[in-house]
Amino acid sequence: MIRADDLPQNWPQPPLGDVVIFLDNLRRPVTSTDRKPGPYPYYGANGQQDSVDGYIFDEPLVLLAEDGGNFGNPSRQISYEISGKTWVNNHAHVLRAKQNLISTGYLNRVLSYYDVRQFISGTTRAKLNKGDAQRIPIPLPPLSEQHLITELLGQADGLRRQREEADQVSDRILPALFHKMFGDPGTNPKGWPRVRLESVIGETRNGLYKHADFFGRGTQILKMFNILEGRLNLERVDRVELTDDELADYGLEPGDILVNRVNTPELVGKCAVIPAELGAAVFESKNIRVRLKFNEAEPNYVAHFLNTSFGHGTLCQGVKHAIGMATINNSDLRNCLLPLPPIEMQREWAKHVASVRGITTRTESAKKNLESLFQVLLHRAFTGELTAKWREAHLKELLVEMEHQAKLLRTAVETN
Repeated sequence: MIRADDLPQNWPQPPLGDVVIFLDNLRRPVTSTDRKPGPYPYYGANGQQDSVDGYIFDEPLVLLAEDGGNFGNPSRQISYEISGKTWVNNHAHVLRAKQNLISTGYLNRVLSYYDVRQFISGTTRAKLNKGDAQRIPIPLPPLSEQHLITELLGQADGLRRQREEADQVSDRILPALFHKMFGDPGTNPKGWPRVRLESVIGETRNGLYKHADFFGRGTQILKMFNILEGRLNLERVDRVELTDDELADYGLEPGDILVNRVNTPELVGKCAVIPAELGAAVFESKNIRVRLKFNEAEPNYVAHFLNTSFGHGTLCQGVKHAIGMATINNSDLRNCLLPLPPIEMQREWAKHVASVRGITTRTESAKKNLESLFQVLLHRAFTGELTAKWREAHLKELLVEMEHQAKLLRTAVETN
């Protein structure tokens, strides 16, 4: 991440408000029920949310999250570029780069992974309001150096995108294999008997309500954000101090299925199987732990069924909505109808899952190495190290650019 304390002293560091024009007064939110489908992207804090039949903007811009952004997450962007005819809601600041001072691409590169936590307000929902956003120091090399930095980081980002595309191909393997082995779960063409999930469940339990330890001590506790699209996401795992009884009551074992009891309507009901390598862990109150009866059903089969669009829809028929969140309960789980092929076939499926997971583990390692390399390049870019030799070779031209830039900055400050 980029931190204000790391910025190079040999570059000017004007506040964001001096190098951009905020167009926040033009943005307009439209509720999901009032949006009319159309060809124009509808953007929010973290990217495109929808497509609508009208547009507000038609130019290259940078959107910076105002609230609901991934603030403080080194692997998630808080800004992104948009261009063409677009609509933006009130959860993202709309920035027009002053092109004689800063390029749109460079502006986005600076802000994307900027650690803005010192500028954040709000206790229940982090917010980067306009006044505080305007104060963010921006490292400002000459435009020619900005273009070079943007190009170099773009090349590194291209490698990351290739890695993500490879991951997407991997993600399609298991759904295709599941469909081949068991048929479509909705139409059930192979005629598997349908049973209530209750008949193969040994136990369900809601999780533990306990605050995470501030210093990261104690036992791992899995939360609703650790189950993402049917996979266990362990990039961030909180920890809690537990009593022996709490660990005994809420401990997770290999083969347990952890289900999102509370989440957004898209993610509620999504589940993941606990792997042996997780180690000691418990689960929070917004999740349900499911333990199957021995030899009645295989966890990987049941979890994958629940994560299919049909299984998820069946499970969430009785979902309850409140303030953007949704809730299911143990009864919803137990009453869900499950096509049940022979246990031998389910175990064969589990072997395929284990094989693909082994590949995924190796690719995840490569992905982390690539991400680490990108973060190093990012740090070097905005501390001046990445282009230091190039700058030395082009010092004469850069001095002329910097003098012109300084005059423009003084004009911008006087105008503001």
